Amino acid sequence: MLSTYKAVLNNNSLEWFDPIPPRLSSSKVTVFVTILDELSVKKPKLSGQKSIEILQKIAENGGPGIDDPVAWQREIRQDNPLLGRE
Repeated sequence: MLSTYKAVLNNNSLEWFDPIPPRLSSSKVTVFVTILDELSVKKPKLSGQKSIEILQKIAENGGPGIDDPVAWQREIRQDNPLLGRE
């Protein structure tokens, strides 16, 4: 079965948009590269590692400060009370 993974070819290496597929992380494989229109390929704004670092800093600082997640979600989403769940 053929698989497609989104990446950007930068000089001689691929920069993956998503985490590297497990079966590709430690082996050599033959690939075919299709060059797409330059405007349609955008570099990801944050790498997965950078996102993890940002979330760890938020956690180290005590998190987002939400004491009651259910009340917070109801306020944000402006949910109506559900019959039989209040």
